[in-house]
Amino acid sequence: MAGPFYVDPAGDNSNGLSWATAWITIQTAFDTAVAGEIIYCRGTQTLAAAIDVDINAGTNAAGWIKVIGCNAAGNVDGTRFILNGNAADIHILTAIGAADMYWMENVEVKNTGGAAKNGFNFSTSSIDGWILINCCANNCSGHGFSNGSIAFASFIRCISYSNTLDGFYNSNGPNRYFFCCARDNSRDGFSTLYTDVVYGCITHGNTDDGIGVLRYNTCLINTVIDGNADDGIELAASTGLPTPLIIGCRITNQSGAGSIGLNANSEPVVIGWCYFEDNDGDNIQNATLHQFIPLEGGALTSNLEDLANTEEGYVDKANHDFSTRYVDAGDPDLRRVAITIPWS
Repeated sequence: MAGPFYVDPAGDNSNGLSWATAWITIQTAFDTAVAGEIIYCRGTQTLAAAIDVDINAGTNAAGWIKVIGCNAAGNVDGTRFILNGNAADIHILTAIGAADMYWMENVEVKNTGGAAKNGFNFSTSSIDGWILINCCANNCSGHGFSNGSIAFASFIRCISYSNTLDGFYNSNGPNRYFFCCARDNSRDGFSTLYTDVVYGCITHGNTDDGIGVLRYNTCLINTVIDGNADDGIELAASTGLPTPLIIGCRITNQSGAGSIGLNANSEPVVIGWCYFEDNDGDNIQNATLHQFIPLEGGALTSNLEDLANTEEGYVDKANHDFSTRYVDAGDPDLRRVAITIPWS
């Protein structure tokens, strides 16, 4: 049976080939769709058991298996299809087996219940080549996105908030995060990054580090790390070479007693054109190499540090625009490129 397929918890569950005959659970669609096919979803599905992605996979030859959330009229406008765990003590969506090359767009997972249950759960075997766009994880008792086994994945405009553990947890890679938001999680915003790229993201208001245990060969570019309760960025000890690269970031207002903007744990790190302000402790601590990128003309540092606590560098903090407009004679222009990042 060839798609496209349709999922609507209010459908008649007959054959999934139209909105009128839509399947009522996305599990049926995952068990049916093959490489190159599309699954359109709308509404909210309330779960009693986890959804497993474990039978079919996309391929380079035929393309991704695409899962795309729609609005009530069936149009793709950014409205998310919601998988509600209903506090059932479950991982919401678990990818296992050889579930490579899924394209998942406009999907929200929430309310796992229990303890240490993840929203998106990639944790049991090697999974490659996913693309997640405008996906959201919130109110999970574990990680929002648990990326323990996924590699060569791209997370684009994804959001993870109000989870009990990390917003985005990683112990594999390389993965890429573009314009993602990790906020108000009870541990790190992003955790255990290595060989990853974080570009244009926000990590704000997390109870532990904004970006925790950063490891070798990771790039942070044009990213805001603001208002977290512990360190803004913490490197793992024995990070090794090549060193992490931190370019054009805003690292400000970490709020816990002695919180450090960048805690290098005596490891080398290369930073340039970053903006530090009002971290409770040092801006940069225990770095064996930092400020490696000089200004034109030979000045020692390309970073702004130890600025007064005026918060005038924010464009509109209350509305979650953490861009910088600070420019001073003789200093580089460290304004972030204007980026619209989803907050919820």
